[in-house]
Amino acid sequence: MEYKIYTEFRDYANVVEFYIFLEDTEGHRSIYTDLSKGVYERTKSGDALEPTFKISGHVVQPFLQAMTNMLHKQGIRADKEPILENKLTAVKYHLEDMRNLVLNGLIGVYKWN
Repeated sequence: MEYKIYTEFRDYANVVEFYIFLEDTEGHRSIYTDLSKGVYERTKSGDALEPTFKISGHVVQPFLQAMTNMLHKQGIRADKEPILENKLTAVKYHLEDMRNLVLNGLIGVYKWN
């Protein structure tokens, strides 16, 4: 089973709607109708769906930032987010390359007056 979350901004109401689905391995989707109680209903194509929850457009940015910060502290990262180790490894190799260029005389060392 896999969770899917979709959002929709309703500019006329200044509201962001969140739709939280649970998809099983056979492709069936169920939408959470009461997240706090873990209640969800199976959906069919063409169903008119109510959002799982709504947030005012005025507070959605700080709310999502707070959620992101909390998830980061818990060690949860986005699927595509690069791992810091990869960045540090890249910097390390870059510094080694620059050191080799300088020490092998490929880059001149200039004195500034």
